[in-house]
Amino acid sequence: TDVGKRISSKRNDMVYLGMDEADVVIESKDGEVTLRLFHPRKGTSYAVSYQIQKYIESLTGWLKPNILMVGHYHKSEFLFYRNILACQAGTLQFQTPFMRGRNIAAIQGFWIIEAMLDGESVSRFCSEWFPCY
Repeated sequence: TDVGKRISSKRNDMVYLGMDEADVVIESKDGEVTLRLFHPRKGTSYAVSYQIQKYIESLTGWLKPNILMVGHYHKSEFLFYRNILACQAGTLQFQTPFMRGRNIAAIQGFWIIEAMLDGESVSRFCSEWFPCY
């Protein structure tokens, strides 16, 4: 079952955007940029940035978002690659026994992000990480 879809069908304050990926268009008076929310299905890798780099490398040029927010890996990272501002969202969940048994860290915290738009590009991107221990 798709839990997000079921919850949003019962609440008028939630908008269901999809299971794995959703593009959200952010409009300004001069244009628009795309924020992609992405929840991959792969497992974590040996290096924090590896899976995100490979995903960004796989994107066709005209299908790339301006900003990418990635969940699932429970890691925190900011990466500017192929003209994409990418953040791994981190997690607010403690490390589970499943994760511990596979030597997977849970990087707990959250981002506050401020972006300034200039037409169809992001002219300024301020990301601040708030760790939660």
